[in-house]
Amino acid sequence: MASVASSLSRIKLDLEPLLPQARIRCVCRSLARQWRGRQFEPVMTLHLFILQVLNFNTAMTRRGAT
Repeated sequence: MASVASSLSRIKLDLEPLLPQARIRCVCRSLARQWRGRQFEPVMTLHLFILQVLNFNTAMTRRGAT
């Protein structure tokens, strides 16, 4: 049986199977979103955001702290 830690490690290594680029772009288009060709286009932005959350980034967890 796979452990949560090993599964999480595999997910962190490659988000593409779970969040395919084509699907992300399709959702953006269906929402009538347009973007310019930049380094951090929607696919990269979403993948980096998910990785930030999975890595317990303190900036994310402390956002609401006073």
